[in-house]
Amino acid sequence: MSKCPYCHNEYFSSESFQAHISNCGFKDNPLPEEEMKKSDDNVDLKNLKVDELKKIAKEKNINVDGLIKAEIISKLSEAIPDPDEDNHEQKETGD
Repeated sequence: MSKCPYCHNEYFSSESFQAHISNCGFKDNPLPEEEMKKSDDNVDLKNLKVDELKKIAKEKNINVDGLIKAEIISKLSEAIPDPDEDNHEQKETGD
């Protein structure tokens, strides 16, 4: 996994990282560390390549062999908690 030094986005393959780094919109004006933390919280799985999705699934011990991209995204979405949903549940139980 590689992280862009300018926008701090993480890339799961060297090919996607190399394609991004030369065209990063923050190359001339890198994001500070604070903004990086906010933008890294929500990774849109739909924007990742199948190989990147499979790598994430493998790291989380989720079997996605033979699945298409939409099915892999569905499995990962089930396994990765949505930060907004966690806050919503806390608000409901906190009353």
